[in-house]
Amino acid sequence: MESIRKNHSIILADYIDTKLCSAYGSRSSVNIFVPLESNIDRIYANLSIIPNFEVYKKSQIPDEYHYKSNIRIGDILFVAKAGYEIIAPGDNASIELLGDHGYDDRVESMHGIFYGFGPAFHENMQAEPFHTVDIYPLMSYILKLKERKTNGSIDNAKHILRDHVNNDLFDEINLLLLKTTTYATSWGFITVGCVLFVILISIVYITVAFRHSRQLIYAEPQFPIRYRLLSNDEESKNNFFPDASDNEEIE
Repeated sequence: MESIRKNHSIILADYIDTKLCSAYGSRSSVNIFVPLESNIDRIYANLSIIPNFEVYKKSQIPDEYHYKSNIRIGDILFVAKAGYEIIAPGDNASIELLGDHGYDDRVESMHGIFYGFGPAFHENMQAEPFHTVDIYPLMSYILKLKERKTNGSIDNAKHILRDHVNNDLFDEINLLLLKTTTYATSWGFITVGCVLFVILISIVYITVAFRHSRQLIYAEPQFPIRYRLLSNDEESKNNFFPDASDNEEIE
């Protein structure tokens, strides 16, 4: 972020006729759309005399901006230098900003901070700057992902990687993870199969046992016993004894 002073602001309507154009953007840069091509040079000339600001016709926008081939880019691009701001029509000038973004990315205050931790990166290293668009190919390289074409390049950020980064190591790790997952899946199927087999055997056993129990015939043995009354002459503690003929029938 770049700090902004109070006397570093301009009101765009003081320099151009807002009836001839429309302006949209932020306080660091504004796109100006001019309906009549004949008015472009006039507006461009008025903005060119303002110090600490840069003005470009659409065809003159620097290539490093990657900003001039889209239909949403205005006929004129008005850019503030770091620390200055543009108050475009419709913006509330009473709102004072202490700092802002969106300036030329070559200014150090516009640079981001990149922290890299892990086995792929050097330790205790303060690296040379690289572009934000280089992060995608850097991550694709480390994670061995298929990279799509972008404006970034791994060559711009490769200096932050360890010299001994070995892609074979990542291949071995990925292969180990794949084997572990495969084994776990196989054992899972085997366990489920065993459980289902035990349940099936239990169901069959219970069904057979239930049917067999219904076919059992229970018979209660009956042993008829006849008794005779002993005479008074026969000494016995019990006057009733089973008849001998009963024993024969039992046998």
